[in-house]
Amino acid sequence: MKKTAIKRIKTAFAAFLTAAALSFAAIFTVNDVFALKKDPVTAEISFESEDAFSVGKKLKKNGIIALPHVYGVYCAVKGDRRLTVPGVYTLSGDMSYDELRRTVCTEKRGESEVSVTIPEGSTSTDIIRLLAAAGIGREDKLLEAMNSLDYDFDFVRALASVPAEKLKDRKVMLEGYLFPDTYYFSVDGTERQAVEKMLKNFDARFNERYRASCASQGFTVDEAITLASLVEKEAKHREDFKKVASVFRNRLRSKRLTKLESDASVVYALGRRITADDLYTDSPYNTYKYKGLPPGAICNPGKRAILAALEPADTDYLYFVSDGAGNMFYSVTKEEHDANIERISRQ
Repeated sequence: MKKTAIKRIKTAFAAFLTAAALSFAAIFTVNDVFALKKDPVTAEISFESEDAFSVGKKLKKNGIIALPHVYGVYCAVKGDRRLTVPGVYTLSGDMSYDELRRTVCTEKRGESEVSVTIPEGSTSTDIIRLLAAAGIGREDKLLEAMNSLDYDFDFVRALASVPAEKLKDRKVMLEGYLFPDTYYFSVDGTERQAVEKMLKNFDARFNERYRASCASQGFTVDEAITLASLVEKEAKHREDFKKVASVFRNRLRSKRLTKLESDASVVYALGRRITADDLYTDSPYNTYKYKGLPPGAICNPGKRAILAALEPADTDYLYFVSDGAGNMFYSVTKEEHDANIERISRQ
């Protein structure tokens, strides 16, 4: 082979390697910025009043991001030159740069504000009671605000565009979108402002990773949140979220087992603990009686449940049952499921 030909091959190969390296770097950077596919590792990090580049170094050190300098540049490009609000923050690796900067740069409690923590899986009823007990509005007005679809968010507008006939069985219109978190509410604020703050948080947390996943799988945001709410209520341990989600997803695809058969949906329908006889309750939320997803979410799920609903484990499971400690037993056939129930009953 002539030297010129060998040289051309070497040059082409070098160009290929360079292009591949650049492509990998671009994908790696986009993933770090938008948290499209990252480990949800968590860390408690203490900040003083620091700029974005200092924050980036601490985030890198604690395994939350990989590119601290890019984080600093990103904040500058967004026009956000705020210093962090001093304090200790619990941050997660699956938070986007936007979520991180908003979290550590948002002003904390003021003199006329009260802190309210909304646990993952809280229903609208739970949240109303928490807010009212903290002096944030009246229960009837809070419920009225949660049933309004007059908010300036894409996901609310999408819900408002659904035909009224399909929304008529929904217990609370914005159930599922009142994102679980710790909030600082103004005691002088309105009930609508309190609800809007939770919706704004959902809008920030339901990031591009989730939106892209919904679009690619043919889910509406509301369907994804409804499914996530079932997962949130059924799974008790971290390792079960994606497996429980896989059971529901497999049933949604099944031509034989078309009912999700979730006890949690009946609990939501009745608003209390249930007995075996309650599984025959005639409610649109009773997934033992009606096919597919219920009319809306049965609680307000956290990020772990949302991620599980959109990225379930790859299983053939069609059944699960839990014992008194919340340990799950999965099966493919009805016979295996019945055997698991018998095993639990003997414990």
